[in-house]
Amino acid sequence: MPTLTGISPHVNILRQNAIMVAEQKRMHDLLSEKKEDLPTEIARKVREDIETFSQEQGNITLSAFQSFQSILLEKMDDRLNGLGSSSAATGAGGVVTVTPKNSQQICWADGSFHRLPEDFVLPRAKFKSAFEMWWSGTTTANFGIPALRFIERSDFSNLKMRNKFSSDWALLFRHLSEKN
Repeated sequence: MPTLTGISPHVNILRQNAIMVAEQKRMHDLLSEKKEDLPTEIARKVREDIETFSQEQGNITLSAFQSFQSILLEKMDDRLNGLGSSSAATGAGGVVTVTPKNSQQICWADGSFHRLPEDFVLPRAKFKSAFEMWWSGTTTANFGIPALRFIERSDFSNLKMRNKFSSDWALLFRHLSEKN
């Protein structure tokens, strides 16, 4: 049984309505202040959530790759050059000039000298292996392949390998180097 208070029911409804109107006005004012920042804030939060989810799933994300790239380039620069970015290593225009550590030349059957064996074939490689070959090369029992960034088209005897090197490997890694 309801308790009798002597206040008619419509007064209580009007009181609740006044509270709701005040709360709506407060929320409207709050959103009006943040209206400009809201879309960018939502987009930033969604990007963060996608990035976190992708990393948890083991996927490579753009920011993770850029971070990996800058750290790796820094370490490779120090390791390969032994110079870092000191002013002693800079050439004209402040560009760091680096000579390949493995500059041995191989004599091909036609008497010309090149950095790669005449029968060298670019391997099918995952990105990590390709990146290592581009920056540091490989070493076998009897010959070390120099870092592919020092190789030129003329160092390949096979036209197919020349084209693959120019259109796939060199294009990709030079583009990545420019982005850094």
